[in-house]
Amino acid sequence: MRPTLLFAILPSVLGLGCSRDSLPPRGIDLAVPVLGDGGTSDLSVSVDQCDEQHSCPPGKRCFNNQCIPDNGVCQDDNQCQNDTYCVCANGGGDAGPCIDGACIPWGTGPRGAFDPDCQGMGFSASQFKAPVVKCHWQAKAGDSNVLVTPIVVDLDKDGKPEIVFATHSQPHPIAIRGSDCTEVWNRPNIALRAYTQLAAGDLDGDGFPEIVALSAGGVLVLDHDGNKLASSSGGTFGTCSGPAIANIDGVGPPEIGVDGAVYRYTKGQAALQQLFQKPVTAATWGNVSLFADMDGDGKPELVTGLQVYDGATGADKTPAGMKALGSPGGYPAIADFNGDGKPDIVNVQSATGKQQVSVFDYANNKVIFGPYKVAGGGWGGTPTVGDYDGDGVPDFGLASTDHYYVYAMKCAKMPKPADCLGPDPGVLWSKPTHDVSSGGTGSSTFDFNGDSIPEVVYRDECWLRVYNGPDGKAVFAQTITSGTCLEYPVIADVDNDGHADVVVPSDDIQKNFSTCQKVPEADTNAPWGGYTSGIFVLTDPMNRWMPSRPLWTSHTYHITEVKDDLSVPTSEKPNWASFNNYRKNVQGAVQKAIPAPDLTGGIPGLIDNGGNDCKVAERLWANLCNRGATPAGPGVPGTFYTSDPRQPGAQAICGTKSTQVLQPGACEAVFCDWQNPPMGPRDLWYRADDDGVKKNVVSECKNENDLLFLPQVTCAKIG
Repeated sequence: MRPTLLFAILPSVLGLGCSRDSLPPRGIDLAVPVLGDGGTSDLSVSVDQCDEQHSCPPGKRCFNNQCIPDNGVCQDDNQCQNDTYCVCANGGGDAGPCIDGACIPWGTGPRGAFDPDCQGMGFSASQFKAPVVKCHWQAKAGDSNVLVTPIVVDLDKDGKPEIVFATHSQPHPIAIRGSDCTEVWNRPNIALRAYTQLAAGDLDGDGFPEIVALSAGGVLVLDHDGNKLASSSGGTFGTCSGPAIANIDGVGPPEIGVDGAVYRYTKGQAALQQLFQKPVTAATWGNVSLFADMDGDGKPELVTGLQVYDGATGADKTPAGMKALGSPGGYPAIADFNGDGKPDIVNVQSATGKQQVSVFDYANNKVIFGPYKVAGGGWGGTPTVGDYDGDGVPDFGLASTDHYYVYAMKCAKMPKPADCLGPDPGVLWSKPTHDVSSGGTGSSTFDFNGDSIPEVVYRDECWLRVYNGPDGKAVFAQTITSGTCLEYPVIADVDNDGHADVVVPSDDIQKNFSTCQKVPEADTNAPWGGYTSGIFVLTDPMNRWMPSRPLWTSHTYHITEVKDDLSVPTSEKPNWASFNNYRKNVQGAVQKAIPAPDLTGGIPGLIDNGGNDCKVAERLWANLCNRGATPAGPGVPGTFYTSDPRQPGAQAICGTKSTQVLQPGACEAVFCDWQNPPMGPRDLWYRADDDGVKKNVVSECKNENDLLFLPQVTCAKIG
């Protein structure tokens, strides 16, 4: 017969709180739970009732007609421990300093089980964690390869975004749920052109988005269920070209631009009206034309790269200085690089061995940066714009065959500033990559950690990497492969949980050429995971990434091109006058203070000794609770100590990790085994969000209310 074990937490184990930095009071009686080998015992105790005639016994105080452990006074939540929060008898908040506050167990009193106002700061670049796959789409049968930029739109207006993309072999449109990657619809009867891009917006004012795609015969407009509404009678487009959407004349529905052509969709008509088609100087993989009001008349022009056409008439508005850039054609993006409040065009001219970059001041008809030849050859991809170094001036990034480059206006100066780490003219930094097939994959940008400096998101043939803005160090990486064209990962809140996600297209075409070095990624040491295909949705394992919009609507996405309801502005506000970025999604309403978890240590409701012999090992238990406003985990650490870890010399015993996502107000009983424990009663401490080396591993809204004090814990054999 195996021995029965006693695991006892003796006096004041339910002293749920403390006074300022002192330990909970001692001397509170508690019945000792007796545990069978591998069994459990409920640690709950009855709570005395109290009122004006019935006072509480020593060591307790009356709160809401119940006697709770008296933990002294507090002024804020950080002065409370053991899974409690501070309730002020007087004052607090706008009423002034908290007076005679009491540490009250979460789940009682005015706040309930969590703090809905919990907000925290961002986290540093060194605190990024490897992402986890929220969901992964692959075809149930047939082709799973995706070489187009996915778009994120709420197709059915249910508040839950969908992801729309096309497969590579026998290309056709597919929509999946952002939350779990299950298919919403799949339209093999709608033949699309391989490699080309998608766009979405409400083209007819019915409140639902339409999808614009390219086919072998021209431009297609699909409804939100993926059914064909209209098409053009023809069109000559580049290999990886894609549509853009804008209202060109300030009246009626918006129009569609592709390469050098503009089309109009009229509801109920099966044929698109072509307003004009003009010549374009071709880049290697097509033209990703965009709309922008370049001359300030309130109506957008069509910018193809090296040409600028009036959006309504097609009249040539290309300045002479822009024409002087010659060939090859380029991929454009728009921002205000010189601070004059007017749009400039960053151009990546793309051809083998002729790749060059420049910034053109449209209003003053002159090049203000470059042209610089991009070292290393390749073709060059579409640029993304953001202030990567935090100096208040936009920078731009792009890919080539073997490097990712970020250029900064200041790095054109001589001598170059010290933080311009790239050896080439104008380069802020560059990082080795691998893209011998197209040498021009796109990229995007987002400030994931809330430090006001965006990170670069780029996937080459072998890896998805997210680079730190100022120096290019990869903050996380994951094996996701592709044969590559002009597609890129996009950032959006695909499940409306208040945090951004990364949506990554993938294919395994390159496995036939064995181009990837199957070794860990250099900066992060992330392991090589093999060739992949499909759509990946990635998220932070701690769910800390900043809030974002639940949409990304085109390859030329910029924030002001579409409203939150997916309608297209009649007159678009200039993106460069507000956000001044390109291919970057908007963050939540607040950048520094964001919804955050709040991790605390509490008394576990059920415990056992796991079959351990107390001489060899003792199982230590605690509740890891999330009292914040956003989910946390899995993988949140916690550590048991032999003395107060706030004091010097505290020795760690063993560590725990949560195994599930903790929603606001939820707790998980966690444990670890103490090897060769001392016999007899002893005080123990548990600290949530502590990996044994440092505390506050996870970004929280409160950083000092994470301790659980367990006085006079003992483990002994009985029976």
